Amino acid sequence: MKKWTILLLALSGTITGSANFSGKRYNETTPATLQQDKHNWRKSGSGTWTGKYNGEEYIFKMKSGQLMQQRNGGDWTEVSDGVWYDYNGNRYRYRNNMVSSSSDGTNWTNVDGGYWQGNNGYWYKMDKNGTLWWDYLSR
Repeated sequence: MKKWTILLLALSGTITGSANFSGKRYNETTPATLQQDKHNWRKSGSGTWTGKYNGEEYIFKMKSGQLMQQRNGGDWTEVSDGVWYDYNGNRYRYRNNMVSSSSDGTNWTNVDGGYWQGNNGYWYKMDKNGTLWWDYLSR
């Protein structure tokens, strides 16, 4: 009987995850923290990311320092103000080799690490050379 009690206690600890020594359950860690701290970056083969502009979804890319957008497989057109929006409606732009964000379109702050999350759920970053990288495991 004693062996069965010990075995049941050991199994219940394994099943419920009580062997987690961090003191937190997995879902207590915010996804943004995990995604910001642990990325699996790959250089983007297409150099494109998803975002919004004027409330519509587009595909974006940088070409010769200019932000370009495409909708529904159409022609690439230049975005005159160089701004795109993420899935939460946050404004972003790439200028002076840095990604910046703004809540009002007037005051811009450099984004530490150049990260943003696209409408498709993937995290992206742009380095100082304008090369796009994506976290292929973030979605």
